[in-house]
Amino acid sequence: MSSSSSCLPCLNARQTAAGGRVVLNVGGHHFTTTRSTLTTGRAAGSRLSDIVSGPCDQDGSYFLDHDGEQFHFVLSFLRHGPELFVPPETSVALLTLQSEAKMLGLTALAELLERKKPPRAHEAQPGAYVNAEDYMGAPHPENEAERMAKLQSLKVVDTVNVDTDYDNITRAVAAILQVPICLVSLVAEDRQWFKSKCGLSADETPRTCSFCAYTLLPEAIEDARVLLVRDARHDLRFMKNPLVIGEPYIQFYGGCPLVTSEGLRLGSLCVIDRVPRDLRPQEVGLLINFAHLVVQALEDQHLEKLQQELQDKDADQEPTEDEVQWYGGKLRERAMLDAREAAIVLVWARPDSMEWTLFFANKAFKELTDVEVIAPQKFPGRPCVEVGGKTTTQESLWDHIRLVSRESSQVMELWKVVAVAMSGKKLDTKPGGCSAQATVKHPAQSARLKKGRILLNCRFTPAEVPISETAAAVENPGLTSTHQWPKPRGWLGDGHWFFVQMMPEQVEGAVPGEASAAPDSQAPEKLAARQVSPLSSGNNVTKTPTSPFRDVRLVRLVGQGSFGSVYFSLWSGAAVAVKMIKTVLPTGKDIEDIDTNPHYEAVLSVSISHPNLVQTFKHGGRVKSLSANAGDEAKDIANVFETWIVQEWCDGGTLRGRCVSPRLHDQDLLEALEICIEIARAGQYLHDINIIHGDLTGNNVLLKSMPVPKGYVCK
Repeated sequence: MSSSSSCLPCLNARQTAAGGRVVLNVGGHHFTTTRSTLTTGRAAGSRLSDIVSGPCDQDGSYFLDHDGEQFHFVLSFLRHGPELFVPPETSVALLTLQSEAKMLGLTALAELLERKKPPRAHEAQPGAYVNAEDYMGAPHPENEAERMAKLQSLKVVDTVNVDTDYDNITRAVAAILQVPICLVSLVAEDRQWFKSKCGLSADETPRTCSFCAYTLLPEAIEDARVLLVRDARHDLRFMKNPLVIGEPYIQFYGGCPLVTSEGLRLGSLCVIDRVPRDLRPQEVGLLINFAHLVVQALEDQHLEKLQQELQDKDADQEPTEDEVQWYGGKLRERAMLDAREAAIVLVWARPDSMEWTLFFANKAFKELTDVEVIAPQKFPGRPCVEVGGKTTTQESLWDHIRLVSRESSQVMELWKVVAVAMSGKKLDTKPGGCSAQATVKHPAQSARLKKGRILLNCRFTPAEVPISETAAAVENPGLTSTHQWPKPRGWLGDGHWFFVQMMPEQVEGAVPGEASAAPDSQAPEKLAARQVSPLSSGNNVTKTPTSPFRDVRLVRLVGQGSFGSVYFSLWSGAAVAVKMIKTVLPTGKDIEDIDTNPHYEAVLSVSISHPNLVQTFKHGGRVKSLSANAGDEAKDIANVFETWIVQEWCDGGTLRGRCVSPRLHDQDLLEALEICIEIARAGQYLHDINIIHGDLTGNNVLLKSMPVPKGYVCK
């Protein structure tokens, strides 16, 4: 077995084929006599002695450090003792050598180097790596004062994690992305402190050594990006960083900024490896989603206080044009407020089975179900699922919740969503997903004390797709479609990582649809109670109404006609369009008696799916009565029935708006042909299932921005 060592000073311990003799390759030369130096005398009883005497690594090599620059100092100390030992000249090399000495169990060398540290090094906090004075880190952002004020107001630095999601998040991310280290790093004034750490012993490092400090730049709220460093040894920003040339020997770094409701950045959720590597776009997407969950946890108390303050204000006041953006401000704040109540789990969803293994669950899920999911320390590995504090083998999501609809079509729809995500054919990587309703099989004690039953409004999204518009504020430009995730070794069945967001709702009496195995699809869907509430007709009401759905917030009016309105809205944080159609009910009539019942449109649209048709996620209805002061003109009208339809949001406007003037350039002609093809595909799909559109105009063809050459698709 020949040595593969180059001229770099390194240590290769190899068992030769003849005679079992250990051959040491140091500095490109063979020194069989070096073995005694590394196993006896000053090295006796050390870990270095065990390494040289014991079995080799799989590749037959053991390296003290990544480039071997420090090993000749180790040999010099072991051969000549402390009297003749000459330490490294720079503090960076000295600190690196001291870390190696501790790792190898060379206590005398480590103590000698401790005495030779520069004075400033002794001021470091216990459990922290020491910064070298000759290394400069990231500059401070211009909004540093505002950012630090926000971090201090949250009171999360130097706190202990009790009944929180942080440690579960770092374990889950490290396991799925298969990295040895994952951290929640908060960048403070002169240090970065780890709110959660997986695979690292240090509690903090000096800020000048911080990779995460670079995620604060540039500081403009629309410029938040994931920082990927594929090999820090060849990156000018980090190649001399003490954390690169010394412990923990960072080579790969991936960090997603932690963006608050105001758009400020506190630090990052980061993954670290000691070998060069990269993250695929789908892995970046998962990191972004978990980083957003970290921010939700960090701001939980702040959002709770804000929610109490908003109860005394007009919480449904429509935002202005300037406020309709997700990077920071009122809309982001409101969306994160809504998300506080959501129970969120990560599951390995399968396209042919209801064995959807739980891998992560947030605190809200535990409070609802009394089920705690503890992510594994390594991957592959299975999570530990506890019910009421006792370990259970019920690892599937469906062991703890059940679908309200008993129809097989509901299960088939979920399987189809998983299969499409696995195929990589899902080109829409904006927040959205598939909806369903479920109930908790065995609610937690606190949930059982509340009146009524718990209805869960669920949204299923592939793990790489943003779970909300607020999460999507950190862009992932490399994600142009879903990608199949590799099956965890030892797990049964191919599948896909999916986030499931569940918004709880208290329902008195039986859960709608649960009593019947086959709900009547011809009757208006009772997703919300059909309460009768007053409807004023004497005044123009500009205030945005309240949605009948617990998990849908109406944000602003975008269109209005004689029969209804369309609102830009949030569905568990995802941007959607909510169409509200009013149907006048004459005295003595119900909605089922109306031939033009818009509920039929809702039922029909939710059952079809095509890339060039606007997707309907859910629908419902409610009755509103005319108020007493409605006047004589309404004497023959008893009520108004509102049909509510939640559909995907198309952010590009209408086709008519895009075709303001003729454009005859070659590129625009190709664009026009693509538009015609997309419209024709949608029409063919409808005709194949015996549906005629009946109102195809430029105003009824919507555009949605997508990662395709022309930048959008027609719907």
